[in-house]
Amino acid sequence: MESELVNQYAVVAYVHGPLAFFVDSLRGEFTPGCPHSAHVTVLPPRELHGSEQEAYDRCNAVLADREPFPLTLVRVSLFPETHVIKLELSEQDTQRLRDLHESLNQGPLYQNERFPYTPHITLCMNGAPSETNEKLGRARQRWAEFGGSGTFWVDSLTLVRQRKDETWADIAELPLSHPVPVYS
Repeated sequence: MESELVNQYAVVAYVHGPLAFFVDSLRGEFTPGCPHSAHVTVLPPRELHGSEQEAYDRCNAVLADREPFPLTLVRVSLFPETHVIKLELSEQDTQRLRDLHESLNQGPLYQNERFPYTPHITLCMNGAPSETNEKLGRARQRWAEFGGSGTFWVDSLTLVRQRKDETWADIAELPLSHPVPVYS
């Protein structure tokens, strides 16, 4: 198994429940056979500056005092420079994840990002630019028709590692701290 992996790591927050089913279905419509489960990337792919254990320890140290939190998806939009169709988060949630990204993007996980960090869920990438507007319109229509909640809870993150076939393997679940009840 180790020989199938490459030195590219990321940290993601998986989406769960009906929202994940909807997003995975929509992604599959645009990219048939898409092997990646619905997620928000907190740290984009990067090489480690240290060991996997050091990266794991860094994540746990940052997350130890962070409580679970909700994220709300608000609209379908486009990264115009790359033609990536995405689901955007609310402004408040975007800032929350930028702060978390900044805290995690240090030590063994540090990377000077290629693009400014913009948390989102990717719906379609690597498509032909000539098809982008049609797909964007379809994605907006499907999002408008979605009858469920666009909010999901994040109670853990996951450290993932890229395989040679460009899929990702979950390496470790990274729980956020849970408040301990105080009884008097």
